[in-house]
Amino acid sequence: MDHPSFLPTTWLHRVATRLQAQWPTVDPQQLDDVALDLWRDERLRAMQPEEAAVAWLRPVLPE
Repeated sequence: MDHPSFLPTTWLHRVATRLQAQWPTVDPQQLDDVALDLWRDERLRAMQPEEAAVAWLRPVLPE
C-alpha cells in the first residue's frame, strides 16, 4: 500500500534528498533513479520517505 501522506513525486523527492545527504557527490539524476527503484518496492513505498531511504541504506551505513 502506498504511503497515504505523500504524492508519489513528493515521496520520490524526499527519498532522493535523503540519499543525497549520504552521497553528496553522486549525480542527482542517479539518486532520482534509485528513489524510483525504491518506490517500486511495496514494503519501502509504505514507509515514510526518509525511513525508506535509511532502510535501503542500512547495509552500507556505518554502525
